[in-house]
Amino acid sequence: YVKQTSKKTLFLFETVSLLLQQSKVIKQNTNLKVFKMFGDSKSAYTLNKTKFQKALNKYDIICATPECIYRYFSFGYITITDIALIVMDECHHCIGDDYYNKLLKHFVYVNGYNTSASTRVLGLTASPIFNDNGNIIDSIQKLCNNMGCYLVCPSNIINNNNVLNKEIEFFELNKMCDVSE
Repeated sequence: YVKQTSKKTLFLFETVSLLLQQSKVIKQNTNLKVFKMFGDSKSAYTLNKTKFQKALNKYDIICATPECIYRYFSFGYITITDIALIVMDECHHCIGDDYYNKLLKHFVYVNGYNTSASTRVLGLTASPIFNDNGNIIDSIQKLCNNMGCYLVCPSNIINNNNVLNKEIEFFELNKMCDVSE
């Protein structure tokens, strides 16, 4: 898919160590060119917009920290129309004033509308509970609302059934979350 479009795939990681680890995995297992952007990426910050965009055109995948990529969106170096897919690792951080949330609210879902119908967002987490009461349904609903998405996961996770259940059904939470397609 990545090679079929001139648009970029953006992988976001909360920590530089995860970014470096996963960008290495992508490089080792694909023939895709990976561009890494994070707070210590001095070379990217020194480029003007034209040089930055020219450099970026050499790559298929952008691996970045949310704060770093947010700055480049804010400066207009990257626009949402440049991106085909945003993959948010540890997306349970998409709450409050986190840069995941800021990125989605300011550039992807402006005033509740997807600013680029062709850009898709995939959030990945193994830790959806983040509220004080430990209620998984409340946590997932808030996360879905923040990300403008619905959840697809094994139903035994939601129902707190035996996790070792051999039959896995998929559950869509789009009725719970205020999502407009």
